[in-house]
Amino acid sequence: PNDLTPTHISWQPSVNASTHHTDRYANAELTVRRGQAFTITLYFNRPKQTGENLAFVTEIGNTPLA
Repeated sequence: PNDLTPTHISWQPSVNASTHHTDRYANAELTVRRGQAFTITLYFNRPKQTGENLAFVTEIGNTPLA
């Protein structure tokens, strides 16, 4: 089978800005607060199969592994 590949991500900016009380910020970028949950939607090239594992890794900053 072909690899499960992400094709699009929705950062849910309206939902997250409201939840994190950042919807009035002048910054056009999504801003979320550290330590609070946020919502994203991932889209893939095909449906995930039963038994197939998915790993999701997040990194922030210029050198997140340093």
